[in-house]
Amino acid sequence: MIPGLRELLLILPLPRTDIFVARKWNELNDWQLSIIGRILYNDKALEKPFFRNILVFVLILNKPGFFNLLKAFYLLTMVPFSDLMHHTNFIFDEGDNLNRFLPKIKVKRKIFPGIYRTTVLYGPAVRLSNIITEELSYADTFYYNWTTKGNNDDLRRLVACLYRPSGSGSTKLDPRDEFQKLLLPQNSNLTDLIPMHLQYVIGLSYQGTRRGFQAKYKKIFPVKLKSEDPEEKEIPKKASVYQPFSKIAQAMAMDDVQIFGTLDQTNRSNAIEFLETYNELLIRESKK
Repeated sequence: MIPGLRELLLILPLPRTDIFVARKWNELNDWQLSIIGRILYNDKALEKPFFRNILVFVLILNKPGFFNLLKAFYLLTMVPFSDLMHHTNFIFDEGDNLNRFLPKIKVKRKIFPGIYRTTVLYGPAVRLSNIITEELSYADTFYYNWTTKGNNDDLRRLVACLYRPSGSGSTKLDPRDEFQKLLLPQNSNLTDLIPMHLQYVIGLSYQGTRRGFQAKYKKIFPVKLKSEDPEEKEIPKKASVYQPFSKIAQAMAMDDVQIFGTLDQTNRSNAIEFLETYNELLIRESKK
């Protein structure tokens, strides 16, 4: 602390204000997610006290600004860092997940030397409530490859699936242009301009949303069985082969009932409705 700063802050006629401190991933604002994403992407060793201190300051600062900075320093003169450290616990808690996506990201694309065009890329709604089944199938496949192989190219592909500019297919419920698999390479020319630490945040948002799916649709995402032996956390079993949702959609479209219609209609159906229906089908099948 700068010598005399504590005394100065104590005598300043500061108005009484409350400092909001996020206690959940979804309570973090876009600026905080950007800073935390940068830390996570560049250095995974967040248990170090130094990074904990950075997280504390990001949480109490809330967002850049002189007044917010003054409030943060004022709080730190009253409360030591050690007493604020517990506010960062949710960052490391696997039970608390981020399931909202950055609503929009601006990227600048070079048109001519010294001339850039700004494009706004819009993200999906909270919990992926406005994406279609085909989009979910591609996104989930890229996410699975990213988490199992650790290749950031798959993270870029995931982002290219989820973030798009507005267009003729935009609606009030979804400002993004409609999903078209053949335009993914073209769209990636824009999404690749998103800084990697923000792409990492998008990956975390998808991860948190998928964990919510796993908890809700247990027939689609079966939970690993626990062993009765306390020293053995999971019952060893043959590794299952990942099955993309595209194959499930094809099977449902080929069924005599055709709940969502043809394959094209099934692919264009709302992904959440698709998961709800497929999970219910599996529940009924298990009861036979």
